[in-house]
Amino acid sequence: MLDSSVVLMAPILAGALFSGRNPTRTGNHGFRLIATLDTYRTKDGYLSIGANHQAQFGHLCKVLGTPELVADPRFADHRSHMAHGAELRQALEAASSEVRAEEVEPKLAAAGVPAGRVREVLDALTHPHLAERGVVLTT
Repeated sequence: MLDSSVVLMAPILAGALFSGRNPTRTGNHGFRLIATLDTYRTKDGYLSIGANHQAQFGHLCKVLGTPELVADPRFADHRSHMAHGAELRQALEAASSEVRAEEVEPKLAAAGVPAGRVREVLDALTHPHLAERGVVLTT
C-alpha cells in the first residue's frame, strides 16, 4: 500500500523533492465522515486511524487509555458512532492529544487496528521500505 500511495502522489512528491519543502496539508476526513476513520493530533504529530469495526474501536480505546468509551451507549455500534459523531470525535481528540503517535502506532498495529503515524512527505520518502523496494528514484 505504501508503494502505491507514493506512486499516486508522484506530482506532489516531485514538487517536494524539487523544492525541498513539504506540501501544505489539506485535511483527511474519510469520505463517510465517521469519527473512527479520521486523523487526530497527538503530542508528536498526527495519527491516522481506520477503526471500521466495533472490535477495532475497542482496541483503539484501550490503546488510547479510554476503555470507558466502549461501554458508553452512545458508541455501542457503528450506527451509534454515526449518530453521535461529534461527541465521539471530541472524545478521540482529547485522548489522542495525550499520547505520542510514535508510541501508539505499533500498539495499534499489534491490536489489529489500522492506523499510522502521519509523516511529512519528505520524511516518508526516507522510509526504509521504500528504499528497500526502490520505489523512489531521484536521479
